[in-house]
Amino acid sequence: MSNSENPYAPVTAAPSAQGANWIGTDPAALAKTAFGLSLVYYGIILLLLSIILMFGLSLAPFVLITALGGYMISSVLMFVGPIFCLSVPAGTNAKGLIIATVVLQLINFLVSVVTALGVDLGQFGSFSQLINVLSAICFVLFMRRLSQFLGREDLTRRAGRVLALGLATLVGGIGGIGAMFTFGAVAAILLLVVALLSLLEFIMYANLVNALSKALKSYK
Repeated sequence: MSNSENPYAPVTAAPSAQGANWIGTDPAALAKTAFGLSLVYYGIILLLLSIILMFGLSLAPFVLITALGGYMISSVLMFVGPIFCLSVPAGTNAKGLIIATVVLQLINFLVSVVTALGVDLGQFGSFSQLINVLSAICFVLFMRRLSQFLGREDLTRRAGRVLALGLATLVGGIGGIGAMFTFGAVAAILLLVVALLSLLEFIMYANLVNALSKALKSYK
């Protein structure tokens, strides 16, 4: 299997001819974008470690407090990371997607804060998860567009697979929840499959973020 097809291979592939348009692009802007992607990646890793601490090791108060602290820090990193990515050059044609990502994140954050304060947002409050999903989709599309700009066809394909698997997982999750009311055993199996797909999606997403960050850092 070549590096271009292996989602876990180190970033060694050179940009294709069409990716030569990154030459002359503001290196500082690309560096800030790479930094933002790194923050998202570290946030994902910290989130994973926090989940392991919370559910896999111990229920001791110290461990739970540590896990909760890690979760909060990871949330901040994954929130701030896309904000740094706003520095992406307009010539990449990815600016609109990262702006949409950040706007949706801000809306979701405000909804969470207002809800935590006890304010009833009615039907709008129930759309919080949908907003979160739309933000994630925009961010993956942003990474795909940026990969295309760099001429990294391997990363472009990775982003496409992450998006396809994410949508399949979402549809499967909705189907599994719906099946719970009529087909209990089938629903349980479907939800287990969805859980495994979600884990795979999580790993592929993290690897894509890390690979794109490294790719940007190599174009100096």
